[in-house]
Amino acid sequence: MSVTESSSASISHPLKSNATGASPQLAPASLPMPLVIALLAVCFGCAVLVLQWDNVVQLFSSTCSEHFGEYLSAKRCGSAVNKIHIYAIAFALLPLIMIAERLIPADPDQPQFSPGMLVDLLWFATFPLLIILLRTPLEDGLKAIFGEGFHPLEGLPVVAQFLIVILASDFIAWASHWVRHHVPMFWEFHKIHHSQTQLNYFTSLRLHPGDQIVNTLLRFLPFTLLGLEIGLPIFLVWSTILRIYEMFVHSNLRTNLGWLRYLIVTPQSHRIHHSEREEHAGLNLGNFFSIWDFLFRTQCLDFKIYPKTHCGDPECPTGTARTVGEALRVLANEMIYPFRVLARRWRASS
Repeated sequence: MSVTESSSASISHPLKSNATGASPQLAPASLPMPLVIALLAVCFGCAVLVLQWDNVVQLFSSTCSEHFGEYLSAKRCGSAVNKIHIYAIAFALLPLIMIAERLIPADPDQPQFSPGMLVDLLWFATFPLLIILLRTPLEDGLKAIFGEGFHPLEGLPVVAQFLIVILASDFIAWASHWVRHHVPMFWEFHKIHHSQTQLNYFTSLRLHPGDQIVNTLLRFLPFTLLGLEIGLPIFLVWSTILRIYEMFVHSNLRTNLGWLRYLIVTPQSHRIHHSEREEHAGLNLGNFFSIWDFLFRTQCLDFKIYPKTHCGDPECPTGTARTVGEALRVLANEMIYPFRVLARRWRASS
């Protein structure tokens, strides 16, 4: 493997070792103009929302407490408002990202408003609902069983807390990502994130509910028991930056950010992580910092290539659609597909 010095090179990827490696090809085509106009209108509305955020945050908070206070605590309502803020910022920044994609595209043949973006927008829209229905109850149940942790950082200065938390949580995210790529059953759920052939700004939240559950279970114990949940305003700012940055590195951009690639994940390095090529399987697993990949030799050292993307399974839905109805069918197929694969594997082994 000439492009990498990865220790994981000898580990066959749970799926790609059995795949042809060729991803289905879709002729370039933009979304219908009404959908494009609607998306741009949402971006404009979110930009206004962000600019007027101080005036509307109280409205969101009071509405959440009034209508959902029976189900959500004040902390959960605050978290919901913060997520609305993140979503608004994400949509407000979309036009800037699309200008950058026009100027320096990783894949020049990919349309600006691609069929892949439509399906990933649905995943993006369902993410908050999945958090409310799945992740939040799961986290609350785990806290009821294991408690709130030891909080060893409480006596440290805020700057020290911040640095320790972002580094420790980022390493936990890297470790969780490694497990979800190397355990075959977990990979079947995470594979849906990788089945997108048109990587775009909204692909970051293309996460199957099963993948979210596994990720929550893998990250909860070290994150909570080590006391990494600290309610300081700076961490809300950091979570916003992190979410937007995750969307940035999934965008169709041709840049490796120069020397910064040795410190943080870049659009080029993360595109390799989504590569359809078998030799790239299990590489570039970093969430924000790339230091873990360099440390554990899972970093691809070719910083100039921009491969086609796909999970390598020719039967897996590719996540592209040109109408809302078609996108809903694709989303349903992607929800069902991991269970079909696991059921087929179970029947074959029994």
